[in-house]
Amino acid sequence: ILEGLRCHLLPGEGDWWHIADVSIMIPEGFELESCSFRFGLSDLRFKHRATDLHLCRLAPASTHLKQHDFGILFESFALAPLEDQQVVDAHTRCYRCSPKIGRRLLGRLRKRKGYCTASFKHYPRQDRIIGYSLRSSSPIDQTIETSLQESYGIIEEEKGSTDTDP
Repeated sequence: ILEGLRCHLLPGEGDWWHIADVSIMIPEGFELESCSFRFGLSDLRFKHRATDLHLCRLAPASTHLKQHDFGILFESFALAPLEDQQVVDAHTRCYRCSPKIGRRLLGRLRKRKGYCTASFKHYPRQDRIIGYSLRSSSPIDQTIETSLQESYGIIEEEKGSTDTDP
């Protein structure tokens, strides 16, 4: 047991976070900047140099979807215009923005982060929506994006669990 314990990450390792029914591996170097846990919305913000990572969890999703369309919710979360959202499937939307040189220069003058990649996923069975957004003033490292895509998800209940109310 003692051999399996570690209090420091090895170089190249991320940091797994498990919050409520969501898990994600936070990429190396990102530090928690702020968090908010309200009924229906969990919101975490991380920072690493010029890159901001924003995570959210909406629950129950059905309540949010009664009030707003899935695309509108994603637009609000990631500042992703509806016409620029990529519909991956009925439950997943993505957004990517790489500004052209003129916008990049203007963005730097205004201290805006022009590079963005974001994803929003609805899990109907669990009645959850989770999303992440990366914003940076320089191109976003593809390995960070891939790590987020592969690790951010809902923790499935164990099938052997037979908890019942007495």
